[in-house]
Amino acid sequence: MKEKTRDPERTKAKILQAAFREFLEHGRAGARIDRIADDAGVNKANIYHYFDSKDGLMDALLSQQLTQVRQVRAKVPDAFRDRLAYFQDQQYDDAQWLRLVTWEALEFDGAPVVAEAERAAAWQPLIQGMRQQMSTGKLPKMDPAQLQLSWVALVTFPVAFPQFTRMITGMDVDDPKFRRARKRFLKRFADVFTGDRNVDR
Repeated sequence: MKEKTRDPERTKAKILQAAFREFLEHGRAGARIDRIADDAGVNKANIYHYFDSKDGLMDALLSQQLTQVRQVRAKVPDAFRDRLAYFQDQQYDDAQWLRLVTWEALEFDGAPVVAEAERAAAWQPLIQGMRQQMSTGKLPKMDPAQLQLSWVALVTFPVAFPQFTRMITGMDVDDPKFRRARKRFLKRFADVFTGDRNVDR
């Protein structure tokens, strides 16, 4: 049954939830406004009224995600050796979002992606933080943007490509044993990278 009550915030929330499910299953290119409207139980006109287009829906979802990202980054551990493990845990908490941006990557044709400038700006504090740590000798001096990209790869790859995780390690990515082993590895990786080679840790 289509939405009949006039509660704009509730209606928008239902549309966004349905859009997220649709994008997860079909990607942005394959998503259909008709299916989103049916899933949300609203008239299609409501979607165009509140969000204008599929890109508008994606933009709204990204805005929500960026708010969550800022909250996550506000709780980053002070100890550098704990940071990679912390971000690894976030990938599990946000696995569906990772799947959505994987769809975005599959559809990427070189053109600007939705909210690209805002999303790019969200990385700058982390890059600047690495630059500052390099200046004080806490990190080896190198291109901080390349280092940030490598950090992202380290923590996202196992969850984004669970088949490779199983083929390489013999464990499923959701296996608690794998999660513990991965966190131990990331801590040791951070130790070695920063020059702390105490193998007893």
